[in-house]
Amino acid sequence: MLHALAAWMQIMSLGGLILTQSEADRSRVHADHFFRLYKELALSALRQQLTLWKLRPKLHYFHHVCLFTHTSRLNGYHWTCFLDEALICKTLEQHF
Repeated sequence: MLHALAAWMQIMSLGGLILTQSEADRSRVHADHFFRLYKELALSALRQQLTLWKLRPKLHYFHHVCLFTHTSRLNGYHWTCFLDEALICKTLEQHF
């Protein structure tokens, strides 16, 4: 599972702002592999009546980033951190 995530991160970190079609396709393969393995671990925990593998909001966001990256070829490695930080700043400004 970590190998799939590491392979995805390598493509993102080495890719430019706009991925080639090959990079986008390979990133999709690695992301799909990661999510498939995560699902298998979650189902295994469920069968054992363990609550170790909940779907976390950040994983849900990561899934959307992967889908968007594949369809748009925009490399999320270059823009997601800014969006996350901007959202946190805006949220803090509204509450304080």
